[in-house]
Amino acid sequence: MKTGPMKISFILFAIVLPGFLASPLHALTRGVLLSPTRVVMEGRERAAIVKIINPDAQANTYKISLISIRMDDFGRKIQVKEPSKAEQFVMKMIRFSPRRATLGPKEWQTVRLMVRKPADLAPGEYRAHLKVVPIPDQSSKPVESQDSEGVSINLDVVFSITIPIIVRHGQGNVNIIPGTPSLKKLDKTNTYSLESRLTRQGLHSAYFNVLAFHKSSGADPVKIGELKGLSFYTPNPFQIVNIPLNSLPDLSGGIIELKIQDLETKDKPMMGSWSFKLE
Repeated sequence: MKTGPMKISFILFAIVLPGFLASPLHALTRGVLLSPTRVVMEGRERAAIVKIINPDAQANTYKISLISIRMDDFGRKIQVKEPSKAEQFVMKMIRFSPRRATLGPKEWQTVRLMVRKPADLAPGEYRAHLKVVPIPDQSSKPVESQDSEGVSINLDVVFSITIPIIVRHGQGNVNIIPGTPSLKKLDKTNTYSLESRLTRQGLHSAYFNVLAFHKSSGADPVKIGELKGLSFYTPNPFQIVNIPLNSLPDLSGGIIELKIQDLETKDKPMMGSWSFKLE
């Protein structure tokens, strides 16, 4: 299951670890699963449900909130510490309940989302992110205890998940167009990738796969790499992607074909196919 950005609560541990390399380590991991991993409401849709699942063998209490996330030019998602007025407006437009849930092992809970659109809302796409994070049990917070062999370190490792909540208003569409790819060697490895600059057109964001093929004269295209489950958020006009290659085929002849596969539509159609001579 694909998840959003995750935060780990043992940063302090990484700093003090050298003094305890020989110490026993006891880690309690608190996780969470969400279904679906992406919510899109458009047209007359005003409500949606997200299921929170506790995958652990112990009970967990979860904090549920809305946050703003922006995307950089490489598709990396960055949480906004000081949301703009437009981002604050979106978070006020989306309401949800509950804001906290305690779930036993393997139990689940639904979070209800509701959108209230102002009468004068401009056509376009509005986005916030639902964040769910386990709350460490204060009664079992990390401690250091002495045993017969030295110091024992107990950790409470917490994973959080964020998923996009996308509200679309009015007519709109999206198209992704790749630019001419170039061959890149990954740092300190013998692996290669194809780098391409994708351009987004339209009012909406996109959720898609990128497939790379090589075609020699008189031969059928051979798939040489792919990127799955990419997001391309508004208002960004372009995004740089690196498609890992399965191996390094002879690319001196023939053409590179890049295909964009739409993941929002049920049948996953191709947005388009573009052919290039390698730079």
